[in-house]
Amino acid sequence: MPTVLGVLAALALYVLSVRLIERRTPDELGLAQLAPELAAGIVLGVALFSAIMVVLLATGAYAMTGPTAAAPRQALMGSLEGIVEELIFRGAIFRLLWSALGVWWALGLSSALFGAAHLIKPGADLMAVLGIVFAGGVPMAALYLLTSRLWASIGYHIAWNFTQAYVFGAQVSGTGSGPSLYQVRPAAGVDTLWSGGAFGPEASVANVVMGLLVGAALLALAKRRA
Repeated sequence: MPTVLGVLAALALYVLSVRLIERRTPDELGLAQLAPELAAGIVLGVALFSAIMVVLLATGAYAMTGPTAAAPRQALMGSLEGIVEELIFRGAIFRLLWSALGVWWALGLSSALFGAAHLIKPGADLMAVLGIVFAGGVPMAALYLLTSRLWASIGYHIAWNFTQAYVFGAQVSGTGSGPSLYQVRPAAGVDTLWSGGAFGPEASVANVVMGLLVGAALLALAKRRA
């Protein structure tokens, strides 16, 4: 679990690397639009994951208990790793691949790498990778395309993980969460293709489909604004 100081160090290292190696100002971390773009990403992340859980609960794929003892600070600290991952996957990998290969190759390759990186997580399988690609990699790359900055994708990433861990107490990429407002678990007898199995809701069909739709909508909006 990263600390606040660790995240600040990662941001400083990113800025320093861009200035020394690429010899440019890291405009993707420009502060003028930090608040509105971070807020927009947070709203989208909370809304999408909540909508996915509503579908899974409404169809009987998951059962909910609660409220329970909640620890928002613990969940928020755990969600800070999303900042570091955005610096790596969207700030570095996606952006540099875009410069070298073009936007579509960059989108596909960076999203695939982001999904593959989660194969080390407990319970990961093909559906888990697809869920991370289509509900994570594609929408967050699209948010970068839409804004030319990382704040919206950072907000989305933090909010997604926080909503899973703190609001619903779901498995976060195969890793169990701590105390939360509610606890959701796959209902007995439900096909793992629909519930996501041990990896959690991110490996469910609902997550893949709904993430794909949101990602496609964001890419269409980014293309229209280009």
